Amino acid sequence: MPLVTALLLALVAWWPLSAQRAELERRIRRDTLPNGLEIIVVENHGVPLTTIEAVVRNGSFTQSPTYEGLSHLYEHMFFKANRSYPEPDAFVARASQLGAVFNAQTREELVNYYLTVPSDSTEPAVALLATALRTPLFLREELDRERSVVIGEYDRIESDPFYALNTATGKALWGNAWSRKNPLGERDVILRTTPEQMRTIQRKYYVPNNTALIVTGDVDANKVFAAARRYLGDWPRAADPFKADPIPAVPPLSANKGVVVEEPVSTVIAVIQWDGPGAHADPAATYAADVFDKQAALTSATGDQTLKDAVTKAGLDPAAIDACASTPETKNAVQASVKLAEDLGVQQTPMLAVNGRLVPLTTNIPYETLKTIVSYQAVQDGVSTGGAPLRQPPSLSR
Repeated sequence: MPLVTALLLALVAWWPLSAQRAELERRIRRDTLPNGLEIIVVENHGVPLTTIEAVVRNGSFTQSPTYEGLSHLYEHMFFKANRSYPEPDAFVARASQLGAVFNAQTREELVNYYLTVPSDSTEPAVALLATALRTPLFLREELDRERSVVIGEYDRIESDPFYALNTATGKALWGNAWSRKNPLGERDVILRTTPEQMRTIQRKYYVPNNTALIVTGDVDANKVFAAARRYLGDWPRAADPFKADPIPAVPPLSANKGVVVEEPVSTVIAVIQWDGPGAHADPAATYAADVFDKQAALTSATGDQTLKDAVTKAGLDPAAIDACASTPETKNAVQASVKLAEDLGVQQTPMLAVNGRLVPLTTNIPYETLKTIVSYQAVQDGVSTGGAPLRQPPSLSR
């Protein structure tokens, strides 16, 4: 459909492809310590803030039924007492001294922890994060308290009628692998958790050769590498957890299954799910599956109008875009744009990130405002966008 490719071009062509690639290569710095810890640094001096993030390959995909939900509970224990900050709330107090905003998230294949601090607190923040990674204490009184917090979260989610539907369909689809698709976990398993189970997770997964340290913002990459070596360089390497205990393959469905869930809701909802290709076994097929999933929402009756509406909303003429899309120059430019998007890992357009974190674009930020923000930052970084002189980006405060 010509309009699709033209729309992609309209969103990315105003910043030259060579400049985007050069900027990417200039900004991203990488290093790997002898103990296997991967360090990724992205410098962006637009604002005097730094985000320090540790990403651990843990998450629900590592959970057997006896550990279902414990990667999430471990996340809650991360910011608690450790050998350097042994008193309750001492870690949080130190984070407050650094002016840190911090949080964490558990997903299927990773758990990530981050602190955002004023840039002059970057090294102390790396040191603080290192203490939580390396020497947690898992005090029983803190575990009891966080268990209650997690159960409260469980209760809130369970009270949603759709939770019953999602759980029932998930169990039907994944069978005995459901524990590896369920970050929230099971109530009984969470209630029985012991400090020793937390230590088992730590010894197995919270090791340098299973962790990445990502630092973005107003930093000097060389100083970040030095700080990482100082605070994490002697963190002992461990056995590869996925060689010692490989993740079992998900058994394929032998036949179609159906479930009916009755809840006090006013509408009937039909859900169709399927076991798609795995990124580890067949990554190319996952892209095809994503396209199929998105295209399923565009019917012959609505697809063309949906795309025309998107073009009109961007302030462009659908007829002119359609004509432009048919030229060889446009097709070549679009192919180059798609190649660049694949190289950058772009999942949608437009995308906007600050310090490596995506800014939600569901708040109806005008296209021209987005363009101005990115163009302004490009000028600050010495990258020409080939356009007219740019003004200060408008405030996005509400």
